[in-house]
Amino acid sequence: MPKLTIDGKEVTVEKGQTVMNAAEKLGIDIPRFCYHPNLSVAGNCRMCLVDIEKIPKLLTSCTTEAAEGMVVHTTTDKVKDAQRVVLEFLLVNHPIDCPICDKAGECPLQDQYYKFSSEPSRMEVEKTHKPKRVDLGPTIKLDQERCVLCTRCVRFLEEFADDHSLGTVNRGDRTILTTFPGQPLDNVYSLNTVDVCPVGALTSKDFRFKKRVWFLKKTPSICTFCATGCNINVEHDEGHVYRIRPRENDGVNGPWMCDTGRLEYTFVNSEDRVKCCLVRGEDHRQSRSGWDEVLKRIAEAILHAGNRAAGIASPRMTNESLYEFGRFFQMTLKSQRFAAVTSDIGPIEGRRADDFLIRADKNPNRRGVEEILPHFDPQGEALQKILEAAEAGKLPFLLILDQDLLSRVEDHQRWHSALEKVSCLVVGSTLENELTKMAHIVLPLASWVEEEGTYTRFDGRVQRVWRAFPARGEARETLALFNCVAAALGKKTQAVRPQAVFDELASRIRFYGGLSYPAIGKDGALGAGGETVVPRLSYGPGSEQPAAT
Repeated sequence: MPKLTIDGKEVTVEKGQTVMNAAEKLGIDIPRFCYHPNLSVAGNCRMCLVDIEKIPKLLTSCTTEAAEGMVVHTTTDKVKDAQRVVLEFLLVNHPIDCPICDKAGECPLQDQYYKFSSEPSRMEVEKTHKPKRVDLGPTIKLDQERCVLCTRCVRFLEEFADDHSLGTVNRGDRTILTTFPGQPLDNVYSLNTVDVCPVGALTSKDFRFKKRVWFLKKTPSICTFCATGCNINVEHDEGHVYRIRPRENDGVNGPWMCDTGRLEYTFVNSEDRVKCCLVRGEDHRQSRSGWDEVLKRIAEAILHAGNRAAGIASPRMTNESLYEFGRFFQMTLKSQRFAAVTSDIGPIEGRRADDFLIRADKNPNRRGVEEILPHFDPQGEALQKILEAAEAGKLPFLLILDQDLLSRVEDHQRWHSALEKVSCLVVGSTLENELTKMAHIVLPLASWVEEEGTYTRFDGRVQRVWRAFPARGEARETLALFNCVAAALGKKTQAVRPQAVFDELASRIRFYGGLSYPAIGKDGALGAGGETVVPRLSYGPGSEQPAAT
């Protein structure tokens, strides 16, 4: 293992590591544009030049392998002058349109300019103009004047998305980034190119000109599109989500995520949100009602139903909500008629999968359902019994906390007909849909960005979600719902905190034993019996990779 000195500090690194890797180990920041830790090395921007003793010229730190006894300087006048020249060269034909650029506020080119140059342009000739607002495909716009030709986007697509649609053409100051003829940028990972772009050349059509980034607040969470559970940041302001971006976690998704997961947030801002409690009258029309009145009606229906009351949960619910759901029916209502639907019957396109990040299983907390509900219902036969009782007209009360139940059950028409025979159908949902239109009572529930709790990934990794902002309108968190109904039934209750519920389930369910919120942290932690799944993407380009999981 070679030992070298960088800016007077000694560091030992593994053989094959670069000078840039060694500097990062010491906390020394070397500026760069083309280098990305998860992509192959191109060495074409020349911004990361360093001065190495006994070598007459500056070398790029991203391509220079660290060697025993090497003495490196990153802040000499020679290095700084070279960086200023590189910046000036990059800005010769750059439009300098930061005030209208989506990247402003998180742009490395902007940051490096203020750090290393801050000097006005010496150019007195007309800049070379290139096409702007170029439509690359369904998700991306390109401004070729802003592009610094770092090729990060090209390398990402080739190395992780197996897409060769992007490339550079022409020479000199006429070089541009573009798609190959007849090959638009159209794959489910295309928006990762916006993340890796160090300037504002590639922009997301979804986020374009919507919000200045310095106004956005970031809340860590996980994607609920499928069972992969990619780590994300929810970026929002004043109760409105503006974008979802990946949060790096080498054990789950690295720094990437799919476009479908990025755009899943749109329903949070949707006008189709269930905004208030609704009660269906004798004329079959639903009218607005308050929570107190609705809870009173639910309590009356439950008292009438007794232990025949039933409930259906969703694999989109948190571990804590699933646990409270089971405890509510078994302990409070003395009923064993509760289950969750984990089938996924959508169209083939909706169930697409690959060997990268997207799983065919679109249930983000299927593993949580499988670990938690058997604690209350070891036989797992309740769902079929609920359906049969409904079909026979012998189901006086049914609570469904699953906004897309009818789109996921195998026999849609059978379930639809059975639900019409339920005496009191209560549906808790975030969105208006076919199920809410059938319900006698509709409860507005918080979305996943408005709740706190944990999910269990397919491999047994337990991951946290944090509340980005309070639930919209009159919506309530699912976890609080059971407490509200219990209080309406006259049961003694106390404030329910997600962490307290998790501590209890961890003490009762072996799979979660030993885990706690602090132990889970932002990266997640494996439950007992979980398996470590290292995704393909955590291996560097060109490395030997394991078989896709």
